Amino acid sequence: MTVADAAIIGGSGLYSLFAPDSPSHVATIPMAELATAFGEPSADVEIAAIAGRRVAFLARHGAGHRWPPHAIPYRANLRALADLGVRQIIAPCATGSLRAETPPGSLVVPD
Repeated sequence: MTVADAAIIGGSGLYSLFAPDSPSHVATIPMAELATAFGEPSADVEIAAIAGRRVAFLARHGAGHRWPPHAIPYRANLRALADLGVRQIIAPCATGSLRAETPPGSLVVPD
């Protein structure tokens, strides 16, 4: 079943683009319907039509930031998106640094 080709796993900065009242919103898939062998994903999956493609959005920390960083169900999130047919995932994040040479506002791309 292909519901979306791509997905974004993100935070509150993206909620408005995928909100049910957004003109691009297509569907909401409840997390209970997406249960995997690893449990339920961290939140419902919102589907939006963006540039002619269906894109899924999954809130990394869940509704109301229910999941702290160390407890996010990463495996369930990835399996649920794969079950929806997602083949590409973008997962931007923001975090602090523990290094003086990486001050606030720096962009770091892990490799």
